Amino acid sequence: MTDTQSNASQEIFDQRFKKLVNEIHSASNPNAIMVGLRNKILNIYNVEMATIFLIDAKKNKLVSWVLLGGDSLRKIRMNIDRSSITGFVAETKQTLNISNVYDKDELKKIHPTLNFDSSWDEQGGSRTRQILATPVVHKTNLMGVIELINKKQGAEFDLTDERRIKELADTLAIALFNHYKSGKKIPMRYEELVNREIISANEMERAMVIATQQEKEVETVLMENFMVPKEELGDALSFVYKTKFVDLKKEHYSAYSLLTNDLDFELLRSNLIIPLQKKGGDLIVAAKNPANQSGILDVKKLFNASKISVLLGFGDDIREILNEVSPPPEEDIGLGDADEMLDEYSSSIYAKPDEEPAEVEVDDSPAVALVNKVIEEAYYAGASDIHIEPYG
Repeated sequence: MTDTQSNASQEIFDQRFKKLVNEIHSASNPNAIMVGLRNKILNIYNVEMATIFLIDAKKNKLVSWVLLGGDSLRKIRMNIDRSSITGFVAETKQTLNISNVYDKDELKKIHPTLNFDSSWDEQGGSRTRQILATPVVHKTNLMGVIELINKKQGAEFDLTDERRIKELADTLAIALFNHYKSGKKIPMRYEELVNREIISANEMERAMVIATQQEKEVETVLMENFMVPKEELGDALSFVYKTKFVDLKKEHYSAYSLLTNDLDFELLRSNLIIPLQKKGGDLIVAAKNPANQSGILDVKKLFNASKISVLLGFGDDIREILNEVSPPPEEDIGLGDADEMLDEYSSSIYAKPDEEPAEVEVDDSPAVALVNKVIEEAYYAGASDIHIEPYG
């Protein structure tokens, strides 16, 4: 590679890496970080596969958090010892650059007990050639391990690659530490499930990871993977929002008659709100996020209602009815892409529940709308108070 080509390659990497760093640090939660990594890491580092492990401190094991390139692999657990490449990197906190993982002599030169477990290749239907692995460490605390596997075009990992993976590890360590330090691992929306011992905190965190990986609603994962009864789930979530839960599979009121062709279905679909009943100026709706004041206000205007009552409904149930009445374009069916998922998580899962009862009076005057917007932005910014300075 000429100097010109090398400089151009470095410039491309720097631009892509800068965007990835910004996305990591702006992510609202660790799951959002994971989505960003899943979408970009293979292209940025020009590799065929990658795995990021996080440490399970209680069990002293490494658990795969991001798995890329091995679709048949779902979960990997590794001991922190010198018998495996991942475990060695975790225990010694050293970077390893192995050109041929099947070369036992190369592995023995690093440590006599070091081995590569070929069963992972057999399960994943792939062939590992090279591994570049580095620890994710904040100060002296081990947080995980990053592995890049098989550089594309048959090239070998070099010192530049080692420096680049270290930059990613440092960025990830700071971001994860900041999230862990905040102590907010379970969104407010799901805290009542843990409080009622319907599900453990660890299971709740795992459910959110599965939902992100499989692009499913968290509620769907809780019911399908963790066998949480729908009524118990709905009752706990509706308690948080101080409203009632409606199972749209059993009761949809007058939804189908209210969903006429002249409605803005994209507005309903983007906010996951569905009309259930309208009597005079009173409107009853079901919403995935009853605290979504801006969306509720838009729906109130859409139906020209004077008062709106909001019940809690599950996102998949709402989406199913809306899509049945007005099918979306083919590319829009489902949960959407990663950016849409992040918007949904940040705006709905982490939304602060409204302290109002189920009947919500929405004042749509410009002054009130402005104040509501200021309060909402202050909340997401973590502000402790708001100061308004008079001018003129």
